[in-house]
Amino acid sequence: MAGAVGVTLLPTNAMNLQRSGVVYRPIAGQMPLFQLALVWRRDHTSAILHNLLSVVQQVAREQLAQGAD
Repeated sequence: MAGAVGVTLLPTNAMNLQRSGVVYRPIAGQMPLFQLALVWRRDHTSAILHNLLSVVQQVAREQLAQGAD
């Protein structure tokens, strides 16, 4: 946003940053659906990667469950 003009999507907690000249607006209506693909090396055993994959799987399961309601 250094060009002084633009739009970006941020998580709600970004509103806590209180940047001068930045206006935060919530998105009205239903949350948009999107497809997410993750790629990693099979031999990569990082705990950080494992945690990321666990969080993504949990969020995906929750979103699927909400869609079934």
